[in-house]
Amino acid sequence: MNKIIFIDKASEELHAAVKYYNKERPGLGFEFANEVKSTLSRIRLHPEVWAEIDEGIRKCIVKRFPYALLYLFDNSKIVIIAVMHMKKKPGYWKTRIPD
Repeated sequence: MNKIIFIDKASEELHAAVKYYNKERPGLGFEFANEVKSTLSRIRLHPEVWAEIDEGIRKCIVKRFPYALLYLFDNSKIVIIAVMHMKKKPGYWKTRIPD
């Protein structure tokens, strides 16, 4: 099974979104977190299925919420580089790609 790793900035984005949604409606942030968990399961099962949006970077959309997980896959691990709000400035995450 592929190991999933969040870079720090992606982890921060996830926590900020959970906090935001829980502030909007108690419990909604936890629903968002569960959808992210479900998205991670889909990625883990089929890491090469999701669309490649940049060289080596794939995007899997989170159900029910305007977010996507951007990740790298190298046959042994999945690295989440962004928990991206779909209306955020495109490409902001590109500085996070390791060489």
